[in-house]
Amino acid sequence: MKERPNLVLAVVAAVVVLLAAVAAFLAANRQPPDLDPSTPEGTVQLFVRAVLEGDDEEAVGYLDPSLGCRAPLPDLYRPQGATITLVDSVTRDGTAEVTIDVTEQAGGGLFGSWSHRETLRLRAEADRWLVQRDSWPIYSCR
Repeated sequence: MKERPNLVLAVVAAVVVLLAAVAAFLAANRQPPDLDPSTPEGTVQLFVRAVLEGDDEEAVGYLDPSLGCRAPLPDLYRPQGATITLVDSVTRDGTAEVTIDVTEQAGGGLFGSWSHRETLRLRAEADRWLVQRDSWPIYSCR
């Protein structure tokens, strides 16, 4: 009679593990919403996406020309995949600071990723925003 409660407990535990795995898979493969490109947040999203996809021409278009960056960008680390999450955005007097959490995937498996927080600084120019200073993932163009 004691075998039946153990079997029920094992089945419940297996279902919980399966649901957790499905939830993790869905969360990892969820596409983020496209942000308004006329905002600092949208500019950061487009800039990071261009860098990660290797579109150096587009990425340079989001950078302040005073940085001296040109395509092709210098050798830089490009993760195999990354998930970017907006943490905070502060805009004042024509400047902005956009803070993001970056989760990089370096291969397969549950432990093949790590996270870090980055803050990108932007300035307004006419009807768009430009990334200022050397920031992640391009620390220097010189």
